[in-house]
Amino acid sequence: KDYKEIESWPLNKWGIKELPVKEALARPCMLPSSAIDVVFCPGVAFTREGHRLGHGRGYYDSFLSRLTAHNATNSLPPPTAIGLSLAPQLVGSIPTSDYDVLLDAVITPTDI
Repeated sequence: KDYKEIESWPLNKWGIKELPVKEALARPCMLPSSAIDVVFCPGVAFTREGHRLGHGRGYYDSFLSRLTAHNATNSLPPPTAIGLSLAPQLVGSIPTSDYDVLLDAVITPTDI
């Protein structure tokens, strides 16, 4: 899009212009079909089984779901989703929902 569209975006809590979430989610994926193979995901907490607790907005889950669907449409494998964690962030269990995307791996500074 052009600069005029960006100027119309509201400011987020840090004073940065940002496309509203509902609008961003409604847009089709604009990536070349083979652009993303791996997605590194931050989080608040992780389990060794690949569950991730974020900040509750579902951005990474939504992105991974849309990217997986986009790849499937183009006969490509889903992206590999890797959680980046510090050792104290690894926990036995976290609350999950049907919308949560399971990570393929969780990496700490000393373990994969």
